[in-house]
Amino acid sequence: MFMVKDIKPRQQCKNPKGYITTLYYIIIIIGILGILDTLVLIPFMPGIGMDLLLPALLGIVMILFAVAKLKIKGSIIKNKVFRIVVIAVVIIGMTFFFVIEGLIIRHAVMKVKPEENVDYIMVLGCGIFPDGSLTLTLKNRLDAALAYSEQDPDAIFVVTGGQGPKEPVPEAQAMKEYLLSKGVPTERILSEPESSSTNENMKFSRRLIIERYGDSGRKVAIATSDFHMFRS
Repeated sequence: MFMVKDIKPRQQCKNPKGYITTLYYIIIIIGILGILDTLVLIPFMPGIGMDLLLPALLGIVMILFAVAKLKIKGSIIKNKVFRIVVIAVVIIGMTFFFVIEGLIIRHAVMKVKPEENVDYIMVLGCGIFPDGSLTLTLKNRLDAALAYSEQDPDAIFVVTGGQGPKEPVPEAQAMKEYLLSKGVPTERILSEPESSSTNENMKFSRRLIIERYGDSGRKVAIATSDFHMFRS
C-alpha cells in the first residue's frame, strides 16, 4: 500500500492591483506636498505669480487624477495611444521633479565654507512688497551679507535686482537703502537695477563690475538663500 499526499493548489500570483493602489496614494502625497510648497512660500513672496502657483496647480491635478483612478473602475482615458502619452508625460514629469528637488535639497544642506578676502559681496534680489519694504527672504540675505562683510570690511556690496510687477522701485534700490540704513557707506555699494532673473543678476553684475573696476580676476561671494543655491 502507498499513500498519495494531497497536492496543494499552486498559489496564485499576487494581484498587481495592490501595488497600483499604493502608487496612487503616493501620487496623492506628492500632490499634497506641492500644495504645501506654495502655501509655505506665499508669506515670503511679494506677489502671487505662476511660478509660485505652479506646484499647487500640479498638486491639485495629481490629487484629482489619483482619486479618480481609485474611485473609477477601468481607464479614465479610453483612447489607448493618448493614455500612453499621458502616462509617459506623468512619469517624465515626476522624474524631472524628483531630480530637480533632490539637487535643490542637496545644495541647500551642503555646508559651503564662504570664501575669505573677497572683493565683492553680491546679494541677489528676491522681491519687495508694494509698499517698498523687503520680503523676509531678501532681508535675511542682506543681513547675512552684512554679517559676512565684518571679515572683509573693504569688500564692495553688489545689490542686483530689477523692478517687478507691483514693486514701487527696483529691488536693487530697496536693498541699497537698507544697507545705507545699516551704516554701509554709499561708496561701498554697487547697484544693478535692470536684471529680471538669476542669470541676468550674474551677467549684468559682472558687466557692471568690469565697467567700474576692470577685469582683474577679482573674487566674488554670493549671498542667497539655501533653497536658491542650486539655481545660483
